[in-house]
Amino acid sequence: MSSNAIDCSAIEQRINGHNLYISTTQDQLDKLDPNDPDIQNKRDALTRKLNNLHEQLGYLQSALEDCRQGKEVNFANFDSISEGNAV
Repeated sequence: MSSNAIDCSAIEQRINGHNLYISTTQDQLDKLDPNDPDIQNKRDALTRKLNNLHEQLGYLQSALEDCRQGKEVNFANFDSISEGNAV
């Protein structure tokens, strides 16, 4: 059971990191210069990024719930959930 607690802690850390990344990306979106001629493309890219981050966060939250219920969580599925690069 102690390894499960460690696994749950790792998922919680990923969730915290994702929440920070979502907040940072939302700040980027909020601070776009309305006079920028490329604002629509930047807004679209940041919106897609936010949607993807929220989807990934949902997977992480589901995994955390499974972990807390004692179900086995396959961390290999989360290797693709990374922070990526800022726009």
